[in-house]
Amino acid sequence: MVELTEDKLKAFIYATKNDYWYQMYIDGLPIWGKVGGLDEATGKYYIFAHKRFEIGYNGKRIVDVNLSTERKEVLSVGSKIQFTYEVKWKPSPVKFEDRFDKYLDPNFFQHRIHWFSIFNSFMMVIFLVGLVSMILMRTLRKDYARYSKDEEMDDMERDLGDEYGWKQVHGDVFRSPSNTLLFSSLIGAGYQLTSVVLCVIIFAILGELYTEYFIFTSFWAYKIYYVYGFMLLVFLILMVVTVCVTIVCTYFLLNAEDYRWQWTSFLSAASTSIYVYIYSFYYFFFKTKMYGLFQTTFYFGYMALFSGALGIMCGTVGYIGTNVFVRKIYSNVKID
Repeated sequence: MVELTEDKLKAFIYATKNDYWYQMYIDGLPIWGKVGGLDEATGKYYIFAHKRFEIGYNGKRIVDVNLSTERKEVLSVGSKIQFTYEVKWKPSPVKFEDRFDKYLDPNFFQHRIHWFSIFNSFMMVIFLVGLVSMILMRTLRKDYARYSKDEEMDDMERDLGDEYGWKQVHGDVFRSPSNTLLFSSLIGAGYQLTSVVLCVIIFAILGELYTEYFIFTSFWAYKIYYVYGFMLLVFLILMVVTVCVTIVCTYFLLNAEDYRWQWTSFLSAASTSIYVYIYSFYYFFFKTKMYGLFQTTFYFGYMALFSGALGIMCGTVGYIGTNVFVRKIYSNVKID
């Protein structure tokens, strides 16, 4: 029994006026219900005070859940509302491994925007990789030619010459980075995060795993996400773009004769998380109707964790790709 005070009445009216829904889980299966609505005949707001659960079972396992709301109670100060529920069990032919099928959107693959977005992103990545490879190969070829010419000079000509570029830091480029313990910890955590994300997506594609809050349910929209093949492709696109951008940044750094490339490669790739967190502010204020201390703290706290994990993962991938690039270019140069 709930007695409506002035504050509770305002909260209920706000929820019904803004079409609030709630979500519950029974044995991992999500169900949704509407808080209430507006009676157009009387112009008064009401809430549903009775819930009826219909639970389907196959053997000893729950395979289906449905919720219906009944008994409209008009909202007014001082009124007492008794919330009740009932449960009805019924056998169901649905197999346990197929119990999530009814939540999936069969029209997803009919939306051309998804195919166009993926194809567009894929073509952009191919163009980016080709452009970066072509520019770096031409630039490095000129560098190798210049360094080979310098090697043919005698000592006096070399001393009078104007030597510059990434070869000049060959003695320092493989030094340990500053704050080695912190750096190695971040790289180790990044290896683990990248491996876990990749394995989870692959297992989800193979149908061996239900991931309720990670990729099975979209983060804030509370909708079922199941197109794991697209997610794998987007994940690979992100990794490739991260490596390409980081390699370019590192080349410019080394060419400026700055050998401190380890932290630069990590932080330049991890900067993606800053954009994601800034975008979360826009999404919070313009795409959601969250309010209050709890919802605000919950949202920005989770987004901070997500952005931090994304930054560590991208930073690690960027460092790995750059490390291969640096070792490759210095292995092809004759060092005196």
